[in-house]
Amino acid sequence: MGLRAKLFITFLAIILGLLGFTTYYSHTRTLTFETDRTLKELRNTEARFRDRFEEERAFTEKLVSTITSDQKYRSFLQQIRDNFFIFAQEIKNDTGVSFVFITDEEMTIRGVSTPPGDYNLDKLVAAAQAIVDTEHVSALIEQVLETGQPISRIIAYDRKLINSVNVPLKESLTDDYALGVVSAGIEISDDWVKAHLGGAADGAEVIFYVEDQVVATNVDPEKARAILAAIEPPDRPSQDSYIQHGQYHVAVHDHFDGSGIQAGYIFAASLDAAMLPFIDLQWKIIWIGLVALALGLLIVVLLTNRIIFPVRALVRGTGEVISGNYEFEVDNDSADEIGQLGRAFNQMVIGLKEKEQIRNLFGKYVHPTIVADIMDNPEHLKLGGERRTKTLLFSDIAGFTSISEGMDPQQLVSFLNEYLGAMSNEIASADGILDKYLGDGIMAFWGPPFVTEQFELKACRAAICMQDRLSELRQDWSERGLPVIDMRVGLATGDVIVGNIGSEQSQDYTCIG
Repeated sequence: MGLRAKLFITFLAIILGLLGFTTYYSHTRTLTFETDRTLKELRNTEARFRDRFEEERAFTEKLVSTITSDQKYRSFLQQIRDNFFIFAQEIKNDTGVSFVFITDEEMTIRGVSTPPGDYNLDKLVAAAQAIVDTEHVSALIEQVLETGQPISRIIAYDRKLINSVNVPLKESLTDDYALGVVSAGIEISDDWVKAHLGGAADGAEVIFYVEDQVVATNVDPEKARAILAAIEPPDRPSQDSYIQHGQYHVAVHDHFDGSGIQAGYIFAASLDAAMLPFIDLQWKIIWIGLVALALGLLIVVLLTNRIIFPVRALVRGTGEVISGNYEFEVDNDSADEIGQLGRAFNQMVIGLKEKEQIRNLFGKYVHPTIVADIMDNPEHLKLGGERRTKTLLFSDIAGFTSISEGMDPQQLVSFLNEYLGAMSNEIASADGILDKYLGDGIMAFWGPPFVTEQFELKACRAAICMQDRLSELRQDWSERGLPVIDMRVGLATGDVIVGNIGSEQSQDYTCIG
């Protein structure tokens, strides 16, 4: 993977990581905040509902109690003791409740209010009696008759919710017993919910239910039924969450005590709707982040071009130098660190070129191994030496003076070069260090630090190989009419002083001893 790709991936990872973490963290924190805020608003709405609910109940109770305690009504009551229908209608008209029915001590219907329009009185009485005969309603009326005190309670009947006020009907205000009970009720309906909550609902979805039936709501009936099915509220105050049509909702709910059957209310709100402003803002932040990312990538491209291209040139130059091309030059005139690096590379190549030139030049006069050691360790150029154990080889041509007198100079030099070249190759093949040529003589040595193992054996092998090679050369020289020579080789192993011998102006790396 290239440097640019690594920079791209690193930049992308950092920006996307920061953007993702910021989005996740802010979304989580906001979701928690909005959940708490929405639940708090729902509970505030619930509290306002209960306040208005109790206010309505108290007002109705006070109004019915006032009417039934009025002297005119009590006189009227004594006159129509057996027929309270007119009295029930009067109370309904004065209080504005949904219906009124009156029961006697035997909990028998003695009067009932009538609805507007056509109606069947017998059916009205039978319906009212059926309500009174239910267990929870009869227990309520019996309690009012026994205590002589008014009682207000939610009554669930026939899948309806009634906010009822039950006031004892007394012949005298001082009586501690009741002749009957006036029950006035307001049906909880859709209109009742909207009238009592209205703008106070704050976007809450309100559902009143009896068992699995929605009886009043401020939302679409189908949606209300879906909310009721999703919540399945228990018989205790609680809060819940649910998903409807892909949206996350939260809800608070409670039940009505003494209603006879399971009945209560639910206040719900869409958390996703509450989160919409933040989600919109979040998307704007994401888009801004992506635009910033695109601009950042463009900047990275421009910046990496100023880094990648010079670095690639340096890499290419390194390859050229490794392959032996010391003419390569990095072209970078910038004043920054990259430009300085390029110029330093060029200076390094110049230095390597000079060293290679020196190595090549001196390699013709000094063994390459010695040259390499001096190049790597310039301190070895100092005059002096050290005691080492080495094996030295000396060889020369027997009768060379007589042979040279019988040959012209050019032919002699050519003949001598051929001989010395062949012998030098055999020495080099045996890891020997060619010290110097002494006319027709050769001096070479083996030993530390250039050869550390079996250097004596290698020297012997070199001497044998030199004689074998000379035998091959004699046959060739004989065919060419050249002198057939003999070579003398001497070997010795012992301690010598090895190092730079000579003056400050001229030195020779050799062995003495």
